[in-house]
Amino acid sequence: MPSRKKTLRSVTSPHSAFAADFDAAYDTLRAQIDADLTAASLVPLLMDCIRLAESIAKRSKDKGDAKKQLVLALMTRLIRDSSLPQSQKVFLQETLERIGPSIIDGLLDADHGKLLQSWWRKLTACCK
Repeated sequence: MPSRKKTLRSVTSPHSAFAADFDAAYDTLRAQIDADLTAASLVPLLMDCIRLAESIAKRSKDKGDAKKQLVLALMTRLIRDSSLPQSQKVFLQETLERIGPSIIDGLLDADHGKLLQSWWRKLTACCK
């Protein structure tokens, strides 16, 4: 198996219309965090990032995937700027890259009440 270089992905991933708001959003998010980033705080921080991105998205036409990219970029920078050892930063970043998009979609569905609607649709579809 080839060795994989253990570095963090750059924060320069595009987040379209939200690029101008990125630094202000990051500063706001950083001020809200009580403790340092850990694996256990990953999902609650994702939810905080999502709420922040949604508040920014209300002022913009560009939502959807750009909002998800903003959340991932904010989380990447939080990981990069944390005081964790490099090995833990790499672990958190790899975890975020693998499951972050799915978690974001699931949290958004749950937050918007779509999770129950989806479950109900599946249940009633099999009973017809």
